[in-house]
Amino acid sequence: KQVFGNFILVSDNFALERLGYHGMARIAEDQTTQSRLQAEFELWEQQARIRRKHFTALLRHAVKKLPDQQFIIRPHPRSHPRWWYEHFGTFRNVQVINRHAVEPWIHASRAVVSMGCTTGLQALVAGKPVIELATPSLESHGLVSRILPRHCDGQKEFTGELQRLREEYSPSTYNRAELERSWVNTSRSSTKFIARACHRLAASLPGGNPAAQPRVEGLDPEPAKWSENPTTQTVSQKVRRACAALDCGPIAIKKVSMGVWLLRKMGN
Repeated sequence: KQVFGNFILVSDNFALERLGYHGMARIAEDQTTQSRLQAEFELWEQQARIRRKHFTALLRHAVKKLPDQQFIIRPHPRSHPRWWYEHFGTFRNVQVINRHAVEPWIHASRAVVSMGCTTGLQALVAGKPVIELATPSLESHGLVSRILPRHCDGQKEFTGELQRLREEYSPSTYNRAELERSWVNTSRSSTKFIARACHRLAASLPGGNPAAQPRVEGLDPEPAKWSENPTTQTVSQKVRRACAALDCGPIAIKKVSMGVWLLRKMGN
């Protein structure tokens, strides 16, 4: 905040130029399922490109209309930032930065601009104004789009909302009941919470193993967080530890792209 003043934080939720990505990995054993998954993925990419193009047009218009307003664009952590440099690199009031955790940037910002991004949700909980952008031709997605009472889908509307926030700062109002139904906020270990939820579901499936439930305690993370770019060896160690705790048998591990691994049960 001392460096950039009352800046607007803009979050990239599109993840299109993914670092280390070389095409969709083979996930399914049979070709029919693999083809269906490939088609779904390609549709998602197509819609993401439409959303990003509209998002960019709205943002460029605002940047031009508000030259004294500082904007910080935070690229998706798994994407190459070249799109944002190409479209905003010449504006003096725009900085493209992805450094450290997002939380300090949220708290230091004047407001957060989002399109279905978890950063927008974090900003709402932090009491920050959030402007959720929408694409008229596509259905909105993400929890923020469901709990905010309105969205901006036009250039004039978006720029006007930014101008209003500069003159009258106030946190966004949102549907708290819907947030509480959709988001579990707990002081317990998230690893234990998710593991127990998986076990409740797995016990109802053919071949489920309820007897493994007491071994969930063995999943306490050490350390509590992943490193930013874990190695395959680190992932393998965690998977072996989880398999031992849950008695789920050996798991094959294949690196798909930077930060993404495919896990598949071996045998049978």
